Amino acid sequence: MAEHLLSQTVTEVRGIAPEPSGKVAVFGTLGLGRPAVVRLLPNGALDTSFGDGGVDLLPIGGLYKHQVRALARAVGVPQAIVERPPTAGLWPGQTDEGEMGISYDDLDAVLAALEAGDVGHLDASLVGRVRAMQARSEHKRRMPPICPVEWPEALG
Repeated sequence: MAEHLLSQTVTEVRGIAPEPSGKVAVFGTLGLGRPAVVRLLPNGALDTSFGDGGVDLLPIGGLYKHQVRALARAVGVPQAIVERPPTAGLWPGQTDEGEMGISYDDLDAVLAALEAGDVGHLDASLVGRVRAMQARSEHKRRMPPICPVEWPEALG
């Protein structure tokens, strides 16, 4: 699995840094020499600890998946791309919906209802599953804590 992931993300490996936790950071480049950093868990799976927060700007981060698809259609993205099942490309055949166990249409409906405070018309078990998913991934929507440091005077 790790080999497939690296082949999908890093085109040229420049360095590997094992971490005491067993995780491994892989440094390299993507096409056109763009830098890339991928961190793998001890079992070879992608470490998603940072969620979508490892970026400087999230221009469509506030949109639901159905809105992203509508926007893509409006700006002329080819239909084959708009309809392609979302995937992180972790292994052949892997899809986001398969991993989550819920379709994006259902997820969008539950998230919108939760935001509106009106989930009474939805299946309670589905709402419960989405709430559990939110709780498990809450850390990905928060800035990491900054540790206080006592700076030694000798260092200036």
